[in-house]
Amino acid sequence: MGSGTTVDSELGGCKCADPNAEWLTGTAEKNGPPAIKSKKVSACFCTDGLYPSYPVEEAATKGAAASGTGWAKGQVSTANRLKCGVIVECLQAAVRAEMKKWNTGKWRAGKVLAKAKKTARRQAGAHEKASELLKAARAKAAATKLNRKATRAQLASINDSYMLARLRSGLSAEEKTRMRANFAQQVAQVRLRWNTRKAQAAEDYEQVRARQETAANFVAEDTWFAQQAHDAKIDALEKEHLTTIRNLQKTPIVVNVYKKFATVSGDKLDSAGTPVKQTKDNCPLIKQY
Repeated sequence: MGSGTTVDSELGGCKCADPNAEWLTGTAEKNGPPAIKSKKVSACFCTDGLYPSYPVEEAATKGAAASGTGWAKGQVSTANRLKCGVIVECLQAAVRAEMKKWNTGKWRAGKVLAKAKKTARRQAGAHEKASELLKAARAKAAATKLNRKATRAQLASINDSYMLARLRSGLSAEEKTRMRANFAQQVAQVRLRWNTRKAQAAEDYEQVRARQETAANFVAEDTWFAQQAHDAKIDALEKEHLTTIRNLQKTPIVVNVYKKFATVSGDKLDSAGTPVKQTKDNCPLIKQY
């Protein structure tokens, strides 16, 4: 396999071609050809969770494994291991995983908001139901109707008694004056009872309406606080996950055929088959974020 080095034109000698790589000796290679995986090699190794590029497939020669490398001279590509990064499929998988976390967070925030609204309505109880106000309005209308009917009957009775009394002869002026005063007093008492019952019916209705208004205010206030908490959570999720996605998109992209395709036998790649599914086991971005 390639060492990942290039000529150091400033200081002379060699250096790692990618600034995100460092020279290590006796370190196991985990991202290259299967024949040398876990073998101790000296080469440039990528840091920060990245892996080296392998744009060219390298093939082992039969019998060369006895030398401990598994590779024959001339089969190592100098185009390999020159860059550090991840394959584009890994980046796409990491972005999808982050979007899934984002959508899951928004879904959970929505569930919390819906539960808070439901709890607010439940705490309001029957006072928050529109049917309660309708019942109170009907009760007020019925009480007003009965009050009016009773008052008219009483006034009619008093009026009949007064008219009969006026038809009697021989009444003195003083008796007529007392009779008119008595009639006026009875009418005033009937009207007082009418106004009292009317005010009572209006007060009963107003109490229900006031409870309805108070309950509605409680529901609106609790809902407002729940909505504010929900919006703050959504903003925090957006900031968190968008920042993560932007950081993911800054990751260098490389070509690594051993990360993209599965091996079928030995070191031979099935490059015509289905690409390897990117998971946290083979995509460092998913594990890192």
